[in-house]
Amino acid sequence: MFYVAYFKDGAKPDHRPIAFLYNGGPGGSCAPLHIGAFGPVRVVTLSHGHTPPAPYRLLNNRYSLLDASDLVLVAAMGSGFSRIIGKVDGGVGSPKMFYGVDADGKAFTQFITGFLSQYDRWNPPKYLIGERYGTTRSAVVAGMLKNTDNIDLNGVVLLSSILNFDTSIDQANLNPGGNLPYALAIPTYAAVAWYHKRLAQLPARRHPWLDQVPAWAMGPYLTALNRGAALPGAEEQTIAAQMAGHTGLSEQYLRKAGPARHRTPVRASAAVGRGQDHGTAGCALLRTHA
Repeated sequence: MFYVAYFKDGAKPDHRPIAFLYNGGPGGSCAPLHIGAFGPVRVVTLSHGHTPPAPYRLLNNRYSLLDASDLVLVAAMGSGFSRIIGKVDGGVGSPKMFYGVDADGKAFTQFITGFLSQYDRWNPPKYLIGERYGTTRSAVVAGMLKNTDNIDLNGVVLLSSILNFDTSIDQANLNPGGNLPYALAIPTYAAVAWYHKRLAQLPARRHPWLDQVPAWAMGPYLTALNRGAALPGAEEQTIAAQMAGHTGLSEQYLRKAGPARHRTPVRASAAVGRGQDHGTAGCALLRTHA
């Protein structure tokens, strides 16, 4: 497995904290966390738009974690420069040894224990920092380190965490019988609509207006979704009007969407459905069919 490690010169290695970082995917390399977030240098990117094409610039990263901890950025097998050495190349590796929740966790656990031994870092505080699927991986790896190798971690950092895929809006269609992801996504859609000034009646401040949205999403909205085709037309119209008020999408659009699940880009200077995807404000299904 490929990795990049940064150690602080002159620090005592037996007391200096060490953090293992990895992105998600699964199948993503550690490059985003490395040169996009926590490494000593980072690529200059735009925060609110598409970064122009090359040439790109590097600058010293004042947000790097290197001032507080040594960093070990690890590329999952098959990503970055990490490669399986199979029989053809004189090794014994195979995809099933690495591709799978437990297999992936075991590979990272073995890497971490091997790294601690090679660099004599057993005594310092130890941390896991994972992003997206990396948070799922961290849950697995933390358990394996504890139960298999008797290694106690000092902390686990979850970035853009996903620990329950049944609640993820990204691929909610994989579980067509569940409506919870759509309700959980509404507060985010509302915040995006407020930020881009897409609301017909724009509150002057995000809070306390946004604080009311989760209660609506988990109450009337989720109840409507669960009723499916049994939802009366009048109630559907009421829910559509309320959802329009929270997302900035028109009632006509929401009702026309019917059982379809839509995700529509929002841009302050463009009509809904057009322009740069600065955030995703969408309607989950307004009405399901039994």
